[in-house]
Amino acid sequence: MSAYCTRCSLSRRTSDIDERSQSSASKDANKEKYDGRQTVADNLVALQDHNLKFTQNIFLSWMDVLTHQAESTRRLQQQWEQQTRAQQEAFQKLTSISSQIYMDFFLAPLALARRLVEATGTAAIEQGEKESRKASR
Repeated sequence: MSAYCTRCSLSRRTSDIDERSQSSASKDANKEKYDGRQTVADNLVALQDHNLKFTQNIFLSWMDVLTHQAESTRRLQQQWEQQTRAQQEAFQKLTSISSQIYMDFFLAPLALARRLVEATGTAAIEQGEKESRKASR
């Protein structure tokens, strides 16, 4: 029985050693799997951070472009308003001058007629005064 026990004992020791080496190998495999998964998780987090920064940069760039465009539009509108006012003032001056010229042109015959009437009236009064002086002498 002792030979049998020695064999059993030897067999048990070998099996314990095999189990330990398998357990150690299993632990190493599990650790490698964990490390691999951890590396993948770290890479995914890094990728998400990169994507977030990229998206933020796109958004900020878009906001800068939009702000610049709004400012350019505002400046353009102000310039357009100033030019419109200047054009209106110039047109009003031109219209005023043109209408005055046409009024003077159309009223010129009437002004001439008035001057002729005044001159004729003045000449008639002077002639009448001369005649009355001659008659009173």
